[in-house]
Amino acid sequence: MDKPSRLTELLSGWRWLALLALLTLVFFWIPLFDPATSPQWDAIDVHYSSQKYFAAQILSGHLPFWTPYIFSGFPFLADPQVGAWYPLNWPFFLLGITPKVIQAEMALHTLLAASGMFLLLLHLGNSRWASLIGTLFFAFSGYFTDHSQHVGLYCAASWLPWLALFLVLATDRSPLRWTGAAGLAAGAMVLAGGFQAALYGYLAIALFSSAWAVLHRTALTRILLFLAGMVVLGVMLSAVMSLPGLELTANSSRAGANYANTADRLLHLKALANLWWPDSTGTLSATSAPDTAYYLYSGALLLPLALLGLQDRRSRVIGLLVTLPALWYMLGPAFGLYRIGEVIPFLHQVRAPIHGWFAVVFGLSILAAAGVGRLSKLQWVAAALAAVAFADLYYWNSLVHPSAYARASWDSTYGALTENTRQKIQSTQPPSTRLDAPDKIAALGPLNHPLDLNLEATYGYNPLALTRYEGFRAAAAQNPKLLPAMNVSRRLDLRLGGIVPVEKPLPRAYFARSVEAVSGDAQSKQRLATLDPEHTTLLNSASPVSVDPSAVVLATSPAEQQITVRYRAAAPALLRIAIPYFPGWTASIDGVNQPLHRADHAFLGVVVPAGEKEVLVQYHSTHFALGLTLSAVALAACLLLLCYPRRAAVS
Repeated sequence: MDKPSRLTELLSGWRWLALLALLTLVFFWIPLFDPATSPQWDAIDVHYSSQKYFAAQILSGHLPFWTPYIFSGFPFLADPQVGAWYPLNWPFFLLGITPKVIQAEMALHTLLAASGMFLLLLHLGNSRWASLIGTLFFAFSGYFTDHSQHVGLYCAASWLPWLALFLVLATDRSPLRWTGAAGLAAGAMVLAGGFQAALYGYLAIALFSSAWAVLHRTALTRILLFLAGMVVLGVMLSAVMSLPGLELTANSSRAGANYANTADRLLHLKALANLWWPDSTGTLSATSAPDTAYYLYSGALLLPLALLGLQDRRSRVIGLLVTLPALWYMLGPAFGLYRIGEVIPFLHQVRAPIHGWFAVVFGLSILAAAGVGRLSKLQWVAAALAAVAFADLYYWNSLVHPSAYARASWDSTYGALTENTRQKIQSTQPPSTRLDAPDKIAALGPLNHPLDLNLEATYGYNPLALTRYEGFRAAAAQNPKLLPAMNVSRRLDLRLGGIVPVEKPLPRAYFARSVEAVSGDAQSKQRLATLDPEHTTLLNSASPVSVDPSAVVLATSPAEQQITVRYRAAAPALLRIAIPYFPGWTASIDGVNQPLHRADHAFLGVVVPAGEKEVLVQYHSTHFALGLTLSAVALAACLLLLCYPRRAAVS
């Protein structure tokens, strides 16, 4: 097949893209339309709850930079998993988030991955049937099935073929135009919310670029400029999400994470048996929830066709240079290449190297497409191979695999539990107080059900929970006097199996009778073991604060992203507010900023002046404005590059 001279010639095969859309619809027909199925696990506990809450907020005209409903308050929009600024999520936000919408998001990104892979394989010189077969192996692979609960990761990985396609096009013609397109795709990969997959995707396109440079040595400069432009534009475009996300990470339990010597979710050699038999490690026959990492099955024909594809030089160079380093890296520290994380930013700050498996499937699929051409030039043979490949993938990766979707209705898995929590707990919760319960309580609905119910709670489900707040909660488990200081009026008692009241709950804002200065986090955390917050507030600051025993809070007006407190004090005093401390909180009286400190290790403390006054404490993201500016500049740059005059193809 002659290489097309224009991308429009590739798109002229729209019937093939329509066929991919039809196959995607068939693959997702049951989870999309069968009411006896539902998404499950993190797809509901994390992504559904977050997206539903965000959609409800923006439809009511608010941007929820902070939410009061989980962890006693949390910087919601700083969490990358929300995917708030990912363009392909916005149609779903505006339509409204339901459990089936989560399945629709994954179906859309399967089609996105399939379209990009098909066009790439065509442009690499494969026939349309061969390109279709290679596409099936990638887009309907076990990697995506295994990660059907990790929506952000799923969406991010689907952009990899498009980055490779834009690189190929940039070396042939209009390098600036296709660098702009790659910047948009690279930014989308990060904005999707699966930062780990985005990082591995960037590394995969670097491997693909190295292979392309070997094949096109005269285009080395153009390739390097493309990569630099793609990364710079992609990073800038995602700044609206990544800058607040980095600030959240720095204040979370993931701060300073280093997986340089990890043994967690490396590629185990025995798992490679899943490449030719889907249940070789017992994933499909497991009686409990499978480990979503090691289901590597992408069709029985993948490896045989990939071996045949090694006879084609172009595919051999690309396939091996993408696949082998990725495999080598995923084997972990003991095998050496994993040490490159010591020089590549962020690489050792993300866990589970096996989550980069989509790069391996990508390389193998390129080889397999070439293998189809080597096997036979007869269209009916290729068509038969495509039919067998799709039937194989559909059976194992959709109909059978337990991770693809729950074989139970929404009501029976989550809906009935959520409604029960709404009627029996949320509707009876005293206003302006919180409910306390252990983390990961599935009996109340999705693990982030407080977001679904607008129920103010001390708990939630997120790996980026604030470190100091988690330290306070851990101390409260040993020192019961700390629990009322989180403004808790009721708690779930697992031993009794019900909701019980908390004795003497403390208000959202109050003045303690004494203030005790502590020199650092270690000292304040240690002091929590014996602290009685009703009488003493710890001040994590070197600034001295006077104590007014007569100071009193007259009224509080809490809102989702602010609280107004009216008080009376005869002298300056420390007002303790049961909202977790996080950069971006400010306090003011009559427009004049007041000193704000950290109190009791994890919460807000405001030094207020004497008198009867009203203090406004509100949250503004410290990095959103800068991130938005950088993203807007990058978006404008990408669009300008896309409008750059087209150049003729390089011969």
